[in-house]
Amino acid sequence: MISFRGTGILSRKIFQASGKRPHCNMNDQPLSLRMQAVHGVKWTGTSALSTTALNYARLVVLIHLLSPRDFGLMGMVMVVVGLGQSFSDLGISFAIIWKQDATSEQLSTLYWLNIMAGVALFGIVIAISPLVSAFFHEPRLTNLMFWAAFIFPITAIGQQFGILLQKNLRFGKLAKVEIASALVGSAVAIIAAFLGQGVYSLIWGQLTTTACTALLYTYMGWRKWHPRLMFKPSNLQGFISFGLYQMGERLVNTFAFNVDYIVVGHFSGPGPLGIYMLAWQLMVAPSVKLNAVMTRVAFPVFAKKQTDDLALQRGYVELLKMLAVLTFPVLVLVGVTAPVFVPVVFGPKWNAVIPLIQIFVLLGLFRSLSHPIGSILLAKGRADISFKLSLALATVSSVAFWFAAQHGLYVMAWTEVAVAALFFFGIMEILRKLIGLKHSSYLRAVAKPTLLAVAAGGATYGCYRILRVLIDSNLWVFVGVIVFGGLCYALLVAVFERQYFLKYFWLFLGREKKEGGSSA
Repeated sequence: MISFRGTGILSRKIFQASGKRPHCNMNDQPLSLRMQAVHGVKWTGTSALSTTALNYARLVVLIHLLSPRDFGLMGMVMVVVGLGQSFSDLGISFAIIWKQDATSEQLSTLYWLNIMAGVALFGIVIAISPLVSAFFHEPRLTNLMFWAAFIFPITAIGQQFGILLQKNLRFGKLAKVEIASALVGSAVAIIAAFLGQGVYSLIWGQLTTTACTALLYTYMGWRKWHPRLMFKPSNLQGFISFGLYQMGERLVNTFAFNVDYIVVGHFSGPGPLGIYMLAWQLMVAPSVKLNAVMTRVAFPVFAKKQTDDLALQRGYVELLKMLAVLTFPVLVLVGVTAPVFVPVVFGPKWNAVIPLIQIFVLLGLFRSLSHPIGSILLAKGRADISFKLSLALATVSSVAFWFAAQHGLYVMAWTEVAVAALFFFGIMEILRKLIGLKHSSYLRAVAKPTLLAVAAGGATYGCYRILRVLIDSNLWVFVGVIVFGGLCYALLVAVFERQYFLKYFWLFLGREKKEGGSSA
């Protein structure tokens, strides 16, 4: 299955300014905001690791059963589905989190609005499928898009229940739903591929994941709140203005992050697009996924501190550092080992993806540092800034990628890195003006994780060059460099970041390490 493309964490410093113990809805025991955030990180981290591992395992299996053309066709379908998802709730789901005092009547009206939007999108996607097929010069897309369109009404059934769980920081339940749905969806996709379903195996897997997610969200949320049979337009007041900006931002953001697929598919066809997508799925999708689940924690927590810029600065810096620590070493090590990783894991028919993987190391780094801004903008109620930022990115990306795609995949990849870098520096300036976050604080948060990842990557590359001379087998070279790279990074962390990891180790256990080494 193909990932949609977009779109605890906080240290105790964030919460020292307030001694409040906010009430957790849905019959939870009261917890401090700090411990709710830490609890959220534990579960979102579990979800991210589990679903990422499942995604990689599924990809490894499917890559041997399907062709690059199959993945390219699915990528074309998911571009349309991803754009449609921008309209799925008219942008008001995040408004439910931002607006802390939504009534039951308002929520009921919003729920049925979601249902109507899902049904409408189902019809629209089916109606435009011949146009999409003509644009990509692929007649098979018409039937593929018909089945994929069922994602919209299915999603609408459980979407608001998931948002309410997120608003109330019920990250344990969210994580369980995500893991269970990913597991079932992966199983269906693999079984269908073994049965010779081709690209349709990816469709069936995506629909299964969507259906499981919707049903489980509905089951968990229905016992605490369920919609009444009512729809009053007056109940939408206060949500629509926020939602329209958010919907517009999501639409242009989704377009901006899919325009590379669009132009590569249009100029090169599904085969090269499948190669390009594999590189993106390996190097960028995991960091995007991690950013999404981390932001899921950060947004509602930041929303409760939306008037305290100092707390937001501290929280954002902590978020950046954690993302850098988790993603940078993986990106660098995969890039270094790509010449043996790809033929061993995917087979020699995918060797064309190796240079793209190495280029996308930089893309993954910039994307990891850019995505979290959304949680700050939404917490501050500035969906308008998010919309304008995404609009600028979509405009620049469209022009740059349209010309780059005509010169081959590698030119396209380097152009995408350049645009991501430009976007990253623009984000730093926005945060400086919005919450007073200095550029030096931003860069200092990621400096050490970057240096450690580069040092481990350099040492691993040296090991790779030596093993290539000593050993003929790609498999044993791959095993050797992976083990060496992991141990090298672990040693560097133990020397230079021991206190940072120990701090979060104790927090994740629900305790704080006291001075002198004890815990409480």
